[in-house]
Amino acid sequence: MRRIVFAVILFIVAVAGGFLAFTAIQATPQYKSLANPVAQATPRIYPQPDGLTLGDKTSGVKIEAYEDFQCPACRTYAQTIEPEVIDKLVATGKAYYVFRNYPFLDLRVQGGKESHQAANAAMCAADQNRFWEFKDLLFANQKTENSGGFSDDRLVSLAQSAGLNMDKFQPCFEKNVFKPQIESDYRVGFYARIGGTPAIYVNDKNVKPGFVPTFEEIAAAVVAAAVQK
Repeated sequence: MRRIVFAVILFIVAVAGGFLAFTAIQATPQYKSLANPVAQATPRIYPQPDGLTLGDKTSGVKIEAYEDFQCPACRTYAQTIEPEVIDKLVATGKAYYVFRNYPFLDLRVQGGKESHQAANAAMCAADQNRFWEFKDLLFANQKTENSGGFSDDRLVSLAQSAGLNMDKFQPCFEKNVFKPQIESDYRVGFYARIGGTPAIYVNDKNVKPGFVPTFEEIAAAVVAAAVQK
């Protein structure tokens, strides 16, 4: 009889312990993160990816896109116009494509840093030659400006979701290894008086200053640049 009573007590203790452990897991940030899952981007094929560039660099026509990862217009451009530019102009050898970081939206909020940190994370992904997939993932998870959508913890979660080598990503991100390159791109755009993003250049000429160009306008600029080679 004592053995039965003892077994019952052990069972009750085990059940209670399991419940407490489950409650503790629920209370951890890791568990709470499941309430804000990572939105996955549509997989795409990119021609000749090399860091922040795509396509054949000997084509003679260069398309440059200055973007801020917190910019809604950049997200729209990246998800609607850019794919057509890459498929019809870059993959066909008519031009090569360059992404430029222009994290200007942090200036709107005192202490804002999410545009810069998103660029920081993207550059660390580029260090693993995974920039373009990670760029798509950033835009797929874009929130309102400096609202926590691109907090440091969230960016690390996105890197994990993308399957990046975290042993390489983590120190790169924490040390902001590519800060000089990000600042260099920003300075070029600033001195070119880029007031908003995306700003699209073809052979150093702004296709449509102050506005987002259509695919047709970019294609026409590429044709004109090719003629002038």
